Amino acid sequence: MKITHIHIERFRGFQNEDFEVGSLLTAIAGQNGTQKSTLLGIITQTFTLKTEDSMRVEKPLCGGSYISAFKDKFRLSPTFDKPKGHEWTISFDAGMDDFTVESIKRTGDPNVRFWKKGARQEGDGYISFPTIFLSLKRLVPVAEEAKIITDDTLLTQEELNEFKQLHNGEFYQFNLSSCIR
Repeated sequence: MKITHIHIERFRGFQNEDFEVGSLLTAIAGQNGTQKSTLLGIITQTFTLKTEDSMRVEKPLCGGSYISAFKDKFRLSPTFDKPKGHEWTISFDAGMDDFTVESIKRTGDPNVRFWKKGARQEGDGYISFPTIFLSLKRLVPVAEEAKIITDDTLLTQEELNEFKQLHNGEFYQFNLSSCIR
């Protein structure tokens, strides 16, 4: 399963926006405040792991979990983020239908929740798929870090050769049309 296209009907500053996704790598770049983290949050919010999924207990090599917390992706405002005020569709390669998400009223909470459009049954709201949300907040300039941790681990010759092969091969193809304006 690969994401091929993202259409954001409405989500804060996004209105009727389309993004093509590269087949190998998509670069998302832009100045501060251009909604790069919002776009990443929209993509990862579509996925979770069901309780019975065996991947739920697994850990990625980078640490953490394959389930990202909503609070790490969005800070919603009961004043500005209203039910039906958000909608996006993610398209996939062959074999999977488009998946549209909308904001709905959360019971007993002033904030909205995001859920599959037209579905209200338990388990319908998200696609079960392991996902890592790397917040761009983690990419802080060294000069702004309070504590710097260094790692002097060196790659083995075999790892260096593999890196060079990947770098010089297909992995290095960028789809620049996928960059955010």
